Parts: sequence; structure tokens; C-alpha cells
Amino acid sequence: MKCTSCGSEIPDGVKFCPACGASQPEAPAAAPVAPPAQPQYSYQAPAAAPAPVVAKPKTTGMIVFSIVNMLCCGGLFGLIALIFSILAGSAATFEDGRQKLKVAKILNIIGVVLGVVMWIVIIAIYGVVIFTAIRTGNWSNTSGY
Repeated sequence: MKCTSCGSEIPDGVKFCPACGASQPEAPAAAPVAPPAQPQYSYQAPAAAPAPVVAKPKTTGMIVFSIVNMLCCGGLFGLIALIFSILAGSAATFEDGRQKLKVAKILNIIGVVLGVVMWIVIIAIYGVVIFTAIRTGNWSNTSGY
């Protein structure tokens, strides 16, 4: 920068000239530096409301009942009831799940009743065979071969 009075070269920002002592005008203030532009975020509402949480019926008890039915009562009805019980847990609505559990319950009851009848018939048949063998004294035919 040059002195405004004597024209000598002086360092920038001094208030008085070292050569002549004349006062110097203030250096023009540097243009203020603007802070970097911050990105502007605007809130956008979701396009659609989130799907409501669907309550699911409790299926654990019916699944266990179906498995026990399959194992103890000879099981086709228990197997079908097990499938309905599992499907009830993934039903789209609570009412649909309840309907599937109701079908599973009916199938399990039918399976248990038929299983009990089957066991009664088996015990009766073997009872007749054993009773006949005892009465006649013929044990050779009780093995079934």
C-alpha cells in the first residue's frame, strides 16, 4: 500500500506512515465472508399412513394340541389341524386367524374322539382274542400269524 501523503510504500493496515507520520485511512474492511450455505431440509409427510399393526391370535396352545393329537391319536386330523394352527398365526386379520383356530380346534376334537374310539376297538379286539385263548387254552393263535 502507498502513503496518501508522501507516496512511500508502507505495510498494509498501518495507521500512520513510518516515513512522514501522516495518518492513513483505515483499510477497507474485507467483505464479510458468508458462512457456507447449509442445505435446507423440508419435511415431507409420508405418502400413505403406515399399515396398522394387526393383532394375531395366540396359536401356541393349538399347535401343541395338534402335535399331541397327531402322535397319540393316529393323526390325519391332527396334521390338518396343525396346518390350520400355523396358518392362523400368519392370518391377515385377527378374525381370519380366529376362524382358522376354530377349524383347527374342531379337527383336533374329531381326531381325539376317533383316536379314543380306535383305542377302545383295539383293546376290545385284543381282549376278545386273549379271552378266547384263555378259555380254549389255545395260545398258539394269539400272535396273529
